[in-house]
Amino acid sequence: MQDSIRRFAGRYAIYIIAFIAMLPAICLRDFTPDNELRYVSIAGEALSDGRLMAFTNHGVPYADKPPLYMWICMLGRLICGTRCLPFITLFSVVPAFIVTEILRRRCSPRLPGIWQEAAPLMLLTSGLFLGLALTMRMDMLMTMFIVLALDTFSRIYRGDHSLRLRLLFPLWVFAALFTKGPYGILIPLAATLTFCACTHRMKVAKMVWGWRSWGIILLLCILWFGGVYLEGGADYLDNLLFRQTMGRAVKSFAHSEPFYYYGITIWYSLAPWTPAVIASICLMLSTRQSRQSLSATERFFLITPAVVFVLLSLFSAKLAVYLLPAFPYIIFAGAMGMAVRKSSRLIRWCIAVPAIIFMLLPFAWTIVMSRFPEYNLFPLRMACYLLFLGAAATLYLLFRKGGKESMAKAVCALSLSILAALFSAGFGLPALNPYIGYRDLAEKTLSLSKTESTPVYTFKVRRPENLDVYLGREVSVIEESPEGTTPLPSSGLLLTRIKDIPEGVTPLATSGRFAILSLESIPDRSI
Repeated sequence: MQDSIRRFAGRYAIYIIAFIAMLPAICLRDFTPDNELRYVSIAGEALSDGRLMAFTNHGVPYADKPPLYMWICMLGRLICGTRCLPFITLFSVVPAFIVTEILRRRCSPRLPGIWQEAAPLMLLTSGLFLGLALTMRMDMLMTMFIVLALDTFSRIYRGDHSLRLRLLFPLWVFAALFTKGPYGILIPLAATLTFCACTHRMKVAKMVWGWRSWGIILLLCILWFGGVYLEGGADYLDNLLFRQTMGRAVKSFAHSEPFYYYGITIWYSLAPWTPAVIASICLMLSTRQSRQSLSATERFFLITPAVVFVLLSLFSAKLAVYLLPAFPYIIFAGAMGMAVRKSSRLIRWCIAVPAIIFMLLPFAWTIVMSRFPEYNLFPLRMACYLLFLGAAATLYLLFRKGGKESMAKAVCALSLSILAALFSAGFGLPALNPYIGYRDLAEKTLSLSKTESTPVYTFKVRRPENLDVYLGREVSVIEESPEGTTPLPSSGLLLTRIKDIPEGVTPLATSGRFAILSLESIPDRSI
């Protein structure tokens, strides 16, 4: 038994360390108002209305997303109530680990020695990948299903034509579609067809995307759309299929960006590894000889993110997070190139640059915190010092003479310092939560309410309708009057930004950027 535990711990040490580093942030953070609190509010509404397929947000149809992630949120509400963030976040953290392990196993022949640990650590500490692993969004879950589908395709491509794999492939594709929508099917379709075309093996594409795969996907879609029609009607189904797909793709009503948008966002999305990864990939493609020496795995890991990048750039709606399915392949492709060119001075300096920036963080922190003392918390200062120490170790390992696998060790040092900094910074979240979410504001509002029926109003509060998750009742939103002064009700509590408090009015309480006012204390009942 003890030997089994030791083998398990040794094999999955990276993920155990990463999970421990993430744990304070998972357990201590509040919901963000924009999406997370809205999903929990929708889940609560669905549970009270007995809905499974067609959702509403305060009575307004919400056809933006497929049902799978909403079911997870509903399960979280059933199990944990309104404090379900840690439970739901696990459906981002665990998929991030699964994605990393799948690609590590696929690339293991091209990752010698300590690169077996360095490459996964690079991915787990990439800026947006790490951020989305800790965020209550469906993007990481969809990415996991896409990676599972592409990994299944790779096994079929290499000669395993078993019925099990040919059945699993369409199931993974549908799961991705059922999680986030059309990207779940478009990305695997475009990536696999392009790779087969580039390698002149279209027979594999016909096998993978044959009648069996399309039949399974179509059957499952018919069941899904039928359930939506029965529960939400034709208007909801039309909104789900056309406005939320074609509308976003052709002329987006939200998140519309120019075609070159991802060329800008990728630089900070993969930070701090962006310079090293891009330099490594450029070296892999720099000469004809190096291109011809690429293995099938390396070709697949280069073609897939390129296809995703081009495909998503064609659509009108763009967000940096949409490119998430490309990130694991970019990082591992770069890591495979770095493992081969471990003596490259260019790549060493590309790793050294972010390390030097990390070494400057304690000094920058001192300057910035002189202006924002409310953020000058010990866990955050400690995070800066940990990054400083990790950066110093990285620079030493990079440039010492005669060090074997020094580049991989430097990558591990910098990655582990990022995880250590995350662990430390997580303990500062309770003090920052009033600036992140609305729980503290709502709890103070409840304590100041004279009765359960005390009316609560909001003015210039972002997405205030989802405060009902905490308050247990609806809030009334006061819209700003174009005439300059906005009339207010005669009694109740008003939640507004501190900078919008009328002159001479003393708030009952404050929470982060917001204040709670008694409407009776506001002169002329206007703001």
